[in-house]
This record gives sequence, structure tokens and C-alpha cells, in this order.
Amino acid sequence: MKVQGAIKTVFTEIEKNPHIINSEADFQALLYRELRKEDEICESCLKHSPIMKTCCVHLEYSYGPKTYLIPNGTKALKRSNKSHRYDIAVFEKRDIAEINRFKPSKLGQVYVIGQNYDGTTHQKTVIDEKTNKKKNIEIKRSIFCSDLIEIKTMGGKKEPLIEFQKDFLVLREGYDHYAFFRKKYNIETKLYHVCYIILETYYQDILEVLETLYKDSTTPSKQRIELFVIIGPKDTWFEKIANSKTLKPFLAKKKIFFFQ
Repeated sequence: MKVQGAIKTVFTEIEKNPHIINSEADFQALLYRELRKEDEICESCLKHSPIMKTCCVHLEYSYGPKTYLIPNGTKALKRSNKSHRYDIAVFEKRDIAEINRFKPSKLGQVYVIGQNYDGTTHQKTVIDEKTNKKKNIEIKRSIFCSDLIEIKTMGGKKEPLIEFQKDFLVLREGYDHYAFFRKKYNIETKLYHVCYIILETYYQDILEVLETLYKDSTTPSKQRIELFVIIGPKDTWFEKIANSKTLKPFLAKKKIFFFQ
């Protein structure tokens, strides 16, 4: 699936209509619409059910570990106790055939029952917080994803770097969590972060934030994140970004867009 092409199409649409203000949910909907244009409908193993097929592109899909690291201040990290729901997840179509359960109360939330995220099938045992006794929990995993996308809109947040770093962390943890299936299907899960930024001229440190993000996204020791930014107003930001040694190469690669 051509995710980068879909992102650039949405950016171009915003450039042509700069006075239409988009929320994060709006941007998510615009990108989802573009991705669905070339989506595939794949058959699952739920052949006994009226719902036998699903598409590859899904919104707000729970994927990765039940607990994951997020920034807690400038340097500290804390662990969230909930599974992260990615803004847009693209299922690996070969893994859709393994789907054997869906939640009737949450259509679109599909799983594989009887297998753990690492490919094992052993039963999990936990301590019940109410009874303080051991209990077995249902074995299940999310559908393996070929693409994970996080979206962030920003307009003058106090700590933008922390907001972005949170998304970087959950993207990489989602990637690391399903190593077994990357090997099984011989593919690399692609990670994307899309930033839609509306800022005033006084917000100068956004340059430092973007430089930090672009350096982090391409660090050899970390899983690469394809970072795309659309920022405005253009009169304020184009020259500043073009004069940045770090950001200029990404501008040439058409990963930074502007709107007026």
C-alpha cells in the first residue's frame, strides 16, 4: 500500500485549501479516505459467520503491548497500563486469513484467539486483583500490521517535543512487540508519523523540535520512522526551515510541506 503517496495527497489538498482548519480527527479521516481508495477486502477464517471479510485499513486499532512507555516530563518515562490504539493501522493481508474472533460490540475490532503475540500458544495465568487468586486469561493477539501511522496536530502546545516523543515511543514499541510475525511474513512493519502544525511567528523553538525529531527518526540504532510535516504559515517558516542544515534535506525529499 502506498502510504507515503496518500499522505502527500492529503498535504496537497490542505495546501490548496489553507483556510480550512482541520482537527486531528479531520486529518485522520482525510488520510483514511485516501488509503481506502486502494484498499483490499480480504477473507478471514470466520466462514461460519455473516462477517467473513475485512479491509486492511483500520482506525484506532489496539496493537502492541498492554503496557507501553510514554514520556513523563522532559527526561522521565512512565508506563501506561493500557494497550495503545494507533490512529491508523494497515493489516498485513496474509494475516487477515488468521482472524477467528471479532467483538460484536466493537465492529472492526478483530483478533486471533489461541495465539500469543510471539507466536506461542501457552495459556497465560494472572492474579485476580479482587480475589487474589490465580486465573487463566484468554489467549489472543492483534492482527499483524504492515503499516502503523500516528497523527499529531499542534498549535502552540507548551511541550511539543514530549507530545511527539510519546508517538515515537509507541510506534517503536508496537514494531518491537510483533517481531515473530515480521520474521514469519518476511516483511518490515513501516512506521509513519504525520505532523500538522499551525504556529505563530513567536514560536521559534519549533525548529529545534523538528530538527530533534528528524534526527531521531533516522537514527541507525532505532527503527526508522517516516516523518512528514505540513506547517504554516509558509511566509513565516519556509526560509527558516530551508536554512536549517538538518531540515533542508527533508525539504528536498518533499517530506515537509507548507500552507499559507
